[in-house]
Amino acid sequence: MYFLKNKYLTVAVLDPVADRARLGPRFCTGGYIYQVEDAKHGPLFSGPEFPAQRPAVVNGQGLPEVFQFTLYDDKREVEEEKLIIGVGIVEKRNSHLPYHLFTNSQTKEFCVWQVEQSEYLIRMKTAQAYKKWAFQLTKEVELFERKLTCYTRLRNTGAAPIPFRWFAHPFFPLNPSWECCDFLMPVELPENPAYFLNSEGLVEMNRYYDWQEGYFQLLEGCQGEKLSAIQLHPQLEQIDVMGDFPLLKVAIWANDRTFSFEPFYEDTAQAGQEKVWSLSYHL
Repeated sequence: MYFLKNKYLTVAVLDPVADRARLGPRFCTGGYIYQVEDAKHGPLFSGPEFPAQRPAVVNGQGLPEVFQFTLYDDKREVEEEKLIIGVGIVEKRNSHLPYHLFTNSQTKEFCVWQVEQSEYLIRMKTAQAYKKWAFQLTKEVELFERKLTCYTRLRNTGAAPIPFRWFAHPFFPLNPSWECCDFLMPVELPENPAYFLNSEGLVEMNRYYDWQEGYFQLLEGCQGEKLSAIQLHPQLEQIDVMGDFPLLKVAIWANDRTFSFEPFYEDTAQAGQEKVWSLSYHL
């Protein structure tokens, strides 16, 4: 792993080669923050299997990010071999069964990253090409005092437009109070059995729900807004999370180990165009 460290925090970022066993077809393999440790409080982030030492690669832990769709004209998942941005060439593990990211997929060929590191910044760059698409992807992780910022740059180096959908999947530890987060932009929580807005306007988990299998819920009313959220934390007072991109949507997911909100960004990089966006965590 690569590490960024100051007197407050130690940030562990997966090495795309040495940590290959922790990588798979789901999460972007460059700039993957696997854990952040506080000098006083220890590990700050969780995961669907936390504290397992070797969680399944499709579950992961920490602060992973995802390019959800593969590169093709139709946004439906397809059965054929495919390119996933920031991962590589992905195929079915069992050719006789339908493709499924969680149960029937494997990375045939990982993309190759060039890594640059300074004291408080890690930069990873890769170039990928497949069929009519070609692009460069840069992931940066920057540590400044108690603020951690993740930058993404996607440059289209080919002739065909590159449609993409990206989202972050931060895994926060659960609070004894079952309270999770406060969204500071407009948001609506549809009626559901797992989450509700309490009297203070915080998203709270229903403690009587069976959380072992987890629950996924899309929020409403935030399209076009920029992410601004306060995540409650059992060790820290709070984590402030901000994004500089227009939201497509926000989802929340939790199980008996972790809670996550997922901000989605969707766009198209035209030929010669670069798309740049960032997400920051003030711990």
